[in-house]
Amino acid sequence: MSKINCKGCSTPLESRAQGSKTLWMDSSGVHDCPTPVEFAPKEPRKPILEPKAPGGGIADIVSKLTEELVNSASADLAELRSAVEALDSKVADVEEVREELRRASEARVIHIVNPERPEPLNMGRQHYQFAELVSLLNCRRLNDGMHPNLWLTGAPGGFKTTAVLSAFTALGIPEEKRHVVSLSAQTSEAKLVGYRDANGRAVETVVQEVFTEGGGLLFDEIDNSNPNALTIVNAVMSNIVAGFASGTEKRHPDCHFVAAGNTKGQGANMRHIGRMTLDGATTNRYSFIHWFYDWSMTKDLLPERHHQFVELVRGISELLDSKDTQSLVSPRQAFDGVAFLEGGITLERVKELTLWSRMTVADKEACNQAGWR
Repeated sequence: MSKINCKGCSTPLESRAQGSKTLWMDSSGVHDCPTPVEFAPKEPRKPILEPKAPGGGIADIVSKLTEELVNSASADLAELRSAVEALDSKVADVEEVREELRRASEARVIHIVNPERPEPLNMGRQHYQFAELVSLLNCRRLNDGMHPNLWLTGAPGGFKTTAVLSAFTALGIPEEKRHVVSLSAQTSEAKLVGYRDANGRAVETVVQEVFTEGGGLLFDEIDNSNPNALTIVNAVMSNIVAGFASGTEKRHPDCHFVAAGNTKGQGANMRHIGRMTLDGATTNRYSFIHWFYDWSMTKDLLPERHHQFVELVRGISELLDSKDTQSLVSPRQAFDGVAFLEGGITLERVKELTLWSRMTVADKEACNQAGWR
C-alpha cells in the first residue's frame, strides 16, 4: 500500500489492489476527483530521417557523393596536369642543356684573329679544348710579363702533342721556332742547357734558343724524365734570366714552354708504371690542364662509313676507364683500325688486332657483357 495526494484536489489517497487493477481510495471510497488534471498530448516523435521529396533518398546521397568525388578528382587532375607541365618544362631545359654541352664538346673549326695579320688564320678542325689552350698560352703575368707555363696531363692518344704544336702556330710562332723535346729517364742536363765541347766552345740547345730568341717548346713525356735533369731547367721555367753552357742569358718576352704527360708528376699508376715522381719545385712551375679524349673530332677525321667502328672503340675505352683497369684503349686504336679496314682486313681481325689483343681476359669479358663485341 502506498499513499499519495491527488494532483487535482490534493485529497489524501491510498492505493488498494483489486485483482490486476490498482484503485485509489479516499475516506469515502474510490476517489472521484472533482477537478481532474488535463494533460496535453505529446508531440509525435520525429523520425530520424526526414521524408524526402520524390527522387531523394539513397539516390540523392549517391548523386551528391559522386559530384563531390568528381570535383575532387578534377582538382587532383588539374594539379597533376600542372605538375606534368612543370616536369615537361624541366625536361625541356635539361635537353637544352644537354644540347649545349654536346655542341660545346664538339671540336670546331678555329679562326685566329690577329691585328698584325691581314686575314684570320684558319686552323681547321681542332680539339674542343684547343681554343682554351690558345687563350691560356697568350696570357701574361703582370709582375714580369712572362707567359705562364702549362702542363697538359691526360691518357695517351688524346692529341696533346698535335694540339700544342697547332697552338704555337695559332700564336704566330714560325715553324722553325716550334720545337719538341722528348724526355726519358736517360735525358741529361746537357741536352737541356747545353755543354762545352773539347775545344771549349758552348753547344746550345733548343731550350736555350727558345729562351733567348722566343718561340714555343714542348717538353713531351715530361713525367718520364729524369727528375734531376729537370731541376736544372727550373730557373728557365720561372725566371727572366737563366744559366746555360754559354753563360747567363736573358729571357725573350715571347717564349712559351709547355709540358705534356700522362700523369701530374706524382709517380706511377696501374696504367703508367714507368712514370717518375718529379720534384715539387719542378711541378710547381706549371699550371695543369686535364686533356680529355675528343671522340667527336676522331669521327670527323675519318669517313662516315667507319663511324660505327669508332663508336665501338669509344664505348670500350670509356668502359675500361670507368673500371680503372690496366688495359687502355684510345682514339689511336680507331685510326689504326680504320687503316686496317681500308686495307681490306676483316672487321673481326681488326678488332683482335686493335682491341682484344691488348686486354686481359677479365677486361675482354667485361666488354662482352656490356655489349661491346
